[in-house]
Amino acid sequence: MITKNIIPFKDDEILTFYNLVYYVEKEIKQQKPRGFNVQDRKFKKFCSTHNIVITKMNSATIEQEKQNLSVNHIYFTNNKNNHIASILVHLRNAICHIQIEDKNKYIEFYDIYNKRLGMIASLEKKLFTDFINSMKDTRKINYL
Repeated sequence: MITKNIIPFKDDEILTFYNLVYYVEKEIKQQKPRGFNVQDRKFKKFCSTHNIVITKMNSATIEQEKQNLSVNHIYFTNNKNNHIASILVHLRNAICHIQIEDKNKYIEFYDIYNKRLGMIASLEKKLFTDFINSMKDTRKINYL
């Protein structure tokens, strides 16, 4: 069951969520979602070191994969024509619409729009902040 209450999360986790929401609103939604590089060497190393798997799919395929979701795996639609910008926006949507589940050591995120899954993700809590920062660090062009 997707939580409808953000309270189960710790204060530092909630602060990380708010920081992500602010970043997406300020730097991706108001600006162009360009400049992020999913092929960035440091980002790829971070993902491989922590066994984070990112898989681009269409909405129908994501729905099928929901039952197979494993920790540190992200299934997403590339709605921003940039993998990292899309994932950041999907995570923002899941947080803002409280489509998240606290699973003790990890968090599951669901971005559901018009009854269609745009993303499902399961990330270890201890990696979440570093994962977000690693994605932000791939941006080589600052539009602000």
